Amino acid sequence: MLPSPSAQVLAVQSRTSLGHSVKALRRTGSVPANIFGHGESVAIQVNEALLLRRHSQRRLVGVLALTLPLQAESVMVLVHKIAISPRSGKVQHVDFFRLAMNEVVHTHVPLHFIGESAIVRANQAAIIPLLESIAVTGLPGKLPTKVEVDVSQLMRLDTVLHARDIQLPPGVTLNISPDEPIAKIQTQRGEVAKPTVAPEVVATA
Repeated sequence: MLPSPSAQVLAVQSRTSLGHSVKALRRTGSVPANIFGHGESVAIQVNEALLLRRHSQRRLVGVLALTLPLQAESVMVLVHKIAISPRSGKVQHVDFFRLAMNEVVHTHVPLHFIGESAIVRANQAAIIPLLESIAVTGLPGKLPTKVEVDVSQLMRLDTVLHARDIQLPPGVTLNISPDEPIAKIQTQRGEVAKPTVAPEVVATA
């Protein structure tokens, strides 16, 4: 399957280390992972540094195209679970769910705030993001890698942008209430709210 133009590409390797031998694999800087769903489970490994960098950049949300050496076609997946050790903070395992391109999926897509409000430019207020990603539904090939939100329309204090104000591409719909607030404008003296992040990490012993 050729990579979808809406998918982030992630290079992975085939994995032969199984069972207890994955401990040695982790010491080399690789993370054991599996691809499951719509076919046989496939054992793979991912570079840990690359995985953590993508995770910190919110680039593991949405559809991913996994590329393997000597394999012409990519595997379209969603991240199902990332297991992290609460002791070391290291990634222990990742589960990827294989997608069928003709089946609708439900996932989160990162929000990217663009533009500048005149009141912010005058240093009279600040834009406060309330969500980092948005829940959407659509075919894998239609889902965007990010959704841009223009905040220049926020011109007055206490103005709020809602999910219904987001412009989604054709074939993609919201999977949350249209009244869900995603950003607001407030005085810079106000307490900054922490954006809500889509749950995607599961701690493991």
